[in-house]
Amino acid sequence: MHSSLIDINLTELRGFISYTDSRLGSQLSELSLVVLKTRLQLYLAKNQFATFNSFYTYLQLNEKKHEALLSDLITSPGELFRDYDSWLYLIDKIKSVKKNVPLRVGLIESGNHFDTITLLILLDLHFLHKNCELSIIESHPRHKAIQAIALNNKELETGIINFGKANRSLLERYFIMKDKGAEYKIPFDLSFQNLSDCVEQQLTYDILIARNHTIAYNFTHHEVIFERYLKLLHSGSILFAGNKEGFKWCKKYIALQADENYPIYTKN
Repeated sequence: MHSSLIDINLTELRGFISYTDSRLGSQLSELSLVVLKTRLQLYLAKNQFATFNSFYTYLQLNEKKHEALLSDLITSPGELFRDYDSWLYLIDKIKSVKKNVPLRVGLIESGNHFDTITLLILLDLHFLHKNCELSIIESHPRHKAIQAIALNNKELETGIINFGKANRSLLERYFIMKDKGAEYKIPFDLSFQNLSDCVEQQLTYDILIARNHTIAYNFTHHEVIFERYLKLLHSGSILFAGNKEGFKWCKKYIALQADENYPIYTKN
């Protein structure tokens, strides 16, 4: 595959860095040249640019569109989040939905808020905040409202967010780094709901994000949790589960249609 990538010489690369840093404030100079060259080549191939010069000219003529490109090149979210391919597939699903009102998105949390941080950052990187009406659904209610999520050093090293591979630009954009950890500031007011209340009130969501909550349980309770998920979905709703979760053996699995490659299920 790499043999078909467009070659970018060192002079072109340094000129691109100088332009984007000085005119667009990109901070691409923080990246290694090898890493930046590879990411640029993949971007050009994905967006079908015939030459580097054609892309460079396009960027200069369309500076207002540079945010998405620079987000891809600078933040490299694929290195920051585990299961990034699955998350990106979900983001593409959100982009493809044509609705006049925001999508109702429910995210079930069990306490560490890693999925909340992941979703909020990806929605921001892809300019999708206004496309979603997000509710945090707590399986064990603790919060009325929060303004920030604190992470200790152990969570930074072992959690779903891989701080070891994140560059300074991304960390400064989303986190306040501290001696014994970091803090993610919630960018807007979040709605917190109790899982049992949502089921009792028969609330449903266009997208339900419920990742890895069943893994620790035996088959009996696993099925109870799965059936609870179904009650929060309407016809056409999407369930986004964990990469290693499965529901095929559940009695009501027939109510869903599974994607072949990702942990995404659509209710019939």
